[in-house]
Amino acid sequence: MNSLMPRRNRTDVTSLIEEFEYPRYGPGMMWERCTELVTDQGSAVLLSHPVRRVGHRGGRAFEVEALSPEGPVVGEATDVISSMPLPH
Repeated sequence: MNSLMPRRNRTDVTSLIEEFEYPRYGPGMMWERCTELVTDQGSAVLLSHPVRRVGHRGGRAFEVEALSPEGPVVGEATDVISSMPLPH
């Protein structure tokens, strides 16, 4: 849980990389490529769908319930990626 909710007032920063080359046209460029790779594999990418619930079984996500303009939608999941900003 500590990795999901970092301690407040920490001054040290931990990273697995020493250098990061920011995409020329911003992070949207990276997410567009990620979307392309995911959809090419036959999976779905839902944008602007607030997540209401992530179902867990055996320590892994297995389904996601999100809110679409038409109402709730539930999808089977093997992997879930969130781009929600975390406090630091």
